[in-house]
Amino acid sequence: MQPETKKIRHVRLPVTRAIEVQDEGAHLWAVSYADFLMVLMCFFILFFSTNEGQRDSVISRIGQITQALGVGGANASASLTGSKATVQNEVKSVLANLPVKISQERENLTLLFSENIYKTGELFPTNLNDLKTLNEALAKLKPYQESIQITFVGHTDITPVSNRHGRYLNDNFDLSSLRATRMLQYAVHSGFIPEHLAAQGSAANVRQSRTISLVIKPWEKTHE
Repeated sequence: MQPETKKIRHVRLPVTRAIEVQDEGAHLWAVSYADFLMVLMCFFILFFSTNEGQRDSVISRIGQITQALGVGGANASASLTGSKATVQNEVKSVLANLPVKISQERENLTLLFSENIYKTGELFPTNLNDLKTLNEALAKLKPYQESIQITFVGHTDITPVSNRHGRYLNDNFDLSSLRATRMLQYAVHSGFIPEHLAAQGSAANVRQSRTISLVIKPWEKTHE
């Protein structure tokens, strides 16, 4: 008889599960995401609660900040340019019903008041209709004052000035400059930001008329 063979028993090793290590901070991204959405929602609530002129000012400031920080690069610059065009188009639209001529050259709008609104040698218009038009123009521009710069340009005819104003008025350049300055002061008293206003005299070199022009361009901060 053949000897009985014994079966070899294999040792069973206990099955161990892999240890899972959980990161306690893994869910924190949701908190940050929720905070971001809250900030974004607050921004849009405040943004759409302002008028259209202020919205463009906000967009312009954001573009300037991001461009200064180097965020966005060319896209930020393009966005800022688009905002300038939007403001100028809106300004041109709100001024369209005034009894004045409007010319546009690139980003600059020029508001041309009627001919000879000043009496000879006078520094401020006295005709009620002319003053009404001036006040209407300033009222329409005021909501956009943070986004634009207004230059008041004084004009004269070709008649030389008389000596009745004394030493401070030597020629037509002085007269046109004072007309522009008086308009600037009038705008400041009406509530405009002085830093966004400028005055310029052109004598009879541009229009040869006793009148005023307003050059409106996008505001650009050139110094601190």
